[in-house]
Amino acid sequence: MEELTLRDFLNSIYKWRKYVVLTSLIMFCIVFGLQQLSGEREKVYKATASCRVSQTSYIPVILRDIGIDIKPIKFNLEEEVIKVKSEENLKEALAILGWQESEQNIKKLRDMLEVSSERNGIINISAYSSSPYEAQAVANAVAEAYVKNSKKWFHQSIENALNFLKESSDEISQKLKDSYSKLSEFSQNTGIVDPDLQIKEEINRIKDLQTKIYENQLKINMIERFFEDVSRNKQKTSEALRNLESLFMQDSIPEGKEMVEKVKSKAASLLSIDKSISSYYLKYLELEDKRKELLSKYSESHPKVKEIDKQIEDIFSNIVYNLKVLLADLRSQNQSAMREIDEARKNIGYISKNISEYLYISNNIDLLNKIFENYYNNLAELKMTMGMWSYFSEIYKRASLPQNPVSRLKINLILSLIASFISGIVIALILESIDMRFKNVDEIQSYVKVSPIAFVPKFEKISSYLAEDNPATFESMRRIRVTLQIRNGKRFSVLITSSSDNEGKTFVSLNLGLSFQGTGLKVAILDLNLSHPVLSQTVVLPEEKSLFDIIASEYEPLYVIKKAGFEFRENIFVFGSQRGFFSPDILSSPAFERFLKELSERFDVIIADSSPVLILPDVLPIVSKFDLALVVFDITSTGRKTLKRLIETLKDVGAKDIKIVVNKLSREFAPELPIAKNNYYYYYYRNNRKEKS
Repeated sequence: MEELTLRDFLNSIYKWRKYVVLTSLIMFCIVFGLQQLSGEREKVYKATASCRVSQTSYIPVILRDIGIDIKPIKFNLEEEVIKVKSEENLKEALAILGWQESEQNIKKLRDMLEVSSERNGIINISAYSSSPYEAQAVANAVAEAYVKNSKKWFHQSIENALNFLKESSDEISQKLKDSYSKLSEFSQNTGIVDPDLQIKEEINRIKDLQTKIYENQLKINMIERFFEDVSRNKQKTSEALRNLESLFMQDSIPEGKEMVEKVKSKAASLLSIDKSISSYYLKYLELEDKRKELLSKYSESHPKVKEIDKQIEDIFSNIVYNLKVLLADLRSQNQSAMREIDEARKNIGYISKNISEYLYISNNIDLLNKIFENYYNNLAELKMTMGMWSYFSEIYKRASLPQNPVSRLKINLILSLIASFISGIVIALILESIDMRFKNVDEIQSYVKVSPIAFVPKFEKISSYLAEDNPATFESMRRIRVTLQIRNGKRFSVLITSSSDNEGKTFVSLNLGLSFQGTGLKVAILDLNLSHPVLSQTVVLPEEKSLFDIIASEYEPLYVIKKAGFEFRENIFVFGSQRGFFSPDILSSPAFERFLKELSERFDVIIADSSPVLILPDVLPIVSKFDLALVVFDITSTGRKTLKRLIETLKDVGAKDIKIVVNKLSREFAPELPIAKNNYYYYYYRNNRKEKS
């Protein structure tokens, strides 16, 4: 059986609910009756001893005073209940009772016990026996054994935890050492110690270098502009030189250097470019002033004026030389700064490339540190807890000697209900596993690889074989007709078959043909079920219109159509025979082939009702002569393997196209389809008729 989901399981219970209820009732009666009969023969006595379980450990006041925080140990009562009936505890109880230790006695003791717990930490240990003395002795012995073992179990759990934590902490410690060694080796190989700090330093370095390049570039631009101005107009050399004042800095003038206010206000200082230029510049200004004084007395050709001009020219040459040297130096500084920026960027890229490995090692160290710290704290806590035991459990109430036997009616009822419930589920699962039907319509296409084109709802009772008397079914036939017309157009032929009897193929064949009323199409309905011509009998086909008798007489096809055709409704003709048991060879005869060909020319739609091909394969030789093979599938009775074998058989004989009509669909197989919910189409059809009327 396929894997069942919870939904499938519940659906199975619902589907086989009658069998589930019947099986459960029978099993309940059998189990309850047997228990009552066995109980009448033997009286049973019950003795109960109670143990009180402490749910916290004792914490000395001195530990709290020194600031040690130890969480109280809390115990699970349900686990303690299980321990009472454990093999170890029962062996201890056997020793207290003086019974021989054996598997048989352990089983006997376990069967005698019933253990339960209360919210206030009380565990009740009840023993059942035909002897009141034995019941009392067993209950007290098991309680004493449990009290004795409880402390031992506590210390064992603490020791196990200590050993585990010690081994784990040693392992974590070694892993921590390995991680630190790995980090040290990584830093030594890559030079990465603190990637965040190193990246920040490289970014700051880039910013400083970019600032230096910007400042140098300003000086370079001013010096180049000076040379351009001088080359354009040598007469304005002095003016061009003064334009360099934008590069001067007032605080760069040498201390103790006496300069007139005029020099201070104009010069601002060439020392920002080069200190050697400052003296030339100051001398240049002094000579310019002297030249102006001489020009007030002498002409430009006077020897004294020419001598000053010669001095001014020499000073200017020195200034130009120094500026060229400075320009080359500034450019060199910028190139060096650019190389340093590239190097810094490469360093950032290198760090970024290796940062993931660094973070992996670093985070692993942090995690191991936290784990190690946690293990260390737990280890210390457990070591102190070992010496803090005061009591865990004690006998709260010893079992007294029972005076009267107990009634097991309640127990018998519970056991009987459990047995009946389980048997009901088992019978449902067994029936589900041997049920070869589809569970829902969604499984059909995935299993047989053929999709259903329509669904016909299931009704408890149909008053007539004609869907005209059942609006919901007639609506289903109309939907099949519309689907076929959409797929095949207005002219087509369809062979309707099934895998076995009573699946509804004849019903679908007749009513599908009737659904063409009023469409203006000419329809031929063929009854090719040679053994059981139900369709012909339903329409009360006249005996003189027996199709196969007329074909056997080898008349012309047109005459056969006129002679055998029975107009059941307007433009709807039925061809068949009420008399069955014709030879199947007639369907593969040349005369029948000619008849089919002529029929396809005279009629728009041909619908052929055939025998169930897996029982009577009469129509298999002519399946390929129809445009479509329509399989009517009763989802309530036909198995999936049967449907698949039918589909494969039709494919083997050359069926051009195969589709499925699912018949007798109910909520059980398609709860989500409206056709399966409260006869949706019936109400829809009925309400529409009321509105029209």
